[in-house]
Amino acid sequence: MGTTPAPPAPSPSPMPPARRGAPPGVRYVPPALYLVAILCFFLPFVTVSCASVQIAEVTGFDLLLNKDIETPPGLEDLVPGGTTPSDVSVQEIFRDDPRPFAIAAAAAAVLALGLAFVPRRPVRVTGLILGVATAALVFSLRFRFHMDVPSAEDLPQGTPDIFGGVNPITVTYGLGYWGAMLLALAAAGVQFWLVLRPPAGEGAAPAASALPTTAAPPPAPAPG
Repeated sequence: MGTTPAPPAPSPSPMPPARRGAPPGVRYVPPALYLVAILCFFLPFVTVSCASVQIAEVTGFDLLLNKDIETPPGLEDLVPGGTTPSDVSVQEIFRDDPRPFAIAAAAAAVLALGLAFVPRRPVRVTGLILGVATAALVFSLRFRFHMDVPSAEDLPQGTPDIFGGVNPITVTYGLGYWGAMLLALAAAGVQFWLVLRPPAGEGAAPAASALPTTAAPPPAPAPG
């Protein structure tokens, strides 16, 4: 009596194709962008002019430290009453103090820079939130950059209103302002991509030992 041939072993089911992740080098992009965004605080954030004459050029670093800004000589001739000092602090230049927003933006950027080096999903989510917060805080500074000249009612008696009731103050946003805001937003965007598509080796790729295995068929019975 012949032996019964063993049934063929079932072929393993094909694994679904792995989800393509971001290139490994992309994880170094957010730290670089945050670093450059922080360096933008040393560049001019805003330039204040009065009647086409530059009053002051304020950097992000000046905002953080409330530094005294040197105004050009003769500026007192442009302001009614001639009360403008030659050196004024950032807090004295603007009607609304922008320093709390600048300090919060710089702190958020520094924290985002530190977290950008940690390749873990929850940390990346926190980092991108801080990046968006940095951009939003820098953007909100434009609502604090206001400077007024005295109105006719506030002028000393006998002083002519040379501006005719029109505020001649103009504010121009500089490279530091736009750079800090856009670079922080770009870094947050890259981190969002890394959260959705982590680089190979960082995702949940299963180990070889964790793959399901197919049990071997039982041996054929011995002939009687």
